[in-house]
Amino acid sequence: MRAHALSREQTDAVHEVMQLFVEDDLAHGVSHTERRLCPHCRHRRRAAGFIVYGATALCNGCATAFELARLRHVSTPVVEFVARAWPA
Repeated sequence: MRAHALSREQTDAVHEVMQLFVEDDLAHGVSHTERRLCPHCRHRRRAAGFIVYGATALCNGCATAFELARLRHVSTPVVEFVARAWPA
């Protein structure tokens, strides 16, 4: 599939929706200070906003990058997305 560009409005909309996951987690009791390790960026990030893709959970920033890549038709399955970040 051929990659295509996203408009500024599309990119902004994705960022806004992904921020809603953070706000929803916080509203449902996820602590502001709780941290989780993201397998893609390998940083301990705020737990609020982690997105679960099957057996993999990405921090909100990495999940946003993954979703934007999917919309541009340049993404692979999440497992490959994570593996590409950190080759063996």
